Amino acid sequence: MPARPQQIQARTVVERGNVKLVTVSGDHRRAVLLFDGDCGFCTTAARWAGKGFRHGERAEAWQLLGDQGLEALGLSRLDVTQAAWWVDANGHRERGHRAVGRALQAGGGWRRGAGRIVLTVPTSWLAAGVYRLVVRWRYRLPGGTPACRVDGGTKEITR
Repeated sequence: MPARPQQIQARTVVERGNVKLVTVSGDHRRAVLLFDGDCGFCTTAARWAGKGFRHGERAEAWQLLGDQGLEALGLSRLDVTQAAWWVDANGHRERGHRAVGRALQAGGGWRRGAGRIVLTVPTSWLAAGVYRLVVRWRYRLPGGTPACRVDGGTKEITR
């Protein structure tokens, strides 16, 4: 059974251009979608997903959590540089396309149905492949920059 998320200290506001990333709370007992805040495409997608959240879930750039915050969620820097993560209120973790599916389900309405499709076999196999393609080519997608480039499945950790 995964460790229950712990409380950590809230982090500071980081502004990149016109995008403001903020940790909302130090309380990690609510579900969180972790994404790469250095990637414009990822930030845009996570913010879009976060607008639909209905029960206190949040989308948060992993860079704002620091090592202590990641550890409290049972993750490492290596984990979060390789994929997006969904950590639910009980500490259950899902990565990649499954994290996207869970975030969509948290949105309700048509997003909930789309999330179910992403998580259900056989369409989940297709979703996994699409997720890998998006990760590979995200620097070429709308909002992407050279900083979004991931080579060989991992992004270079510079912090």
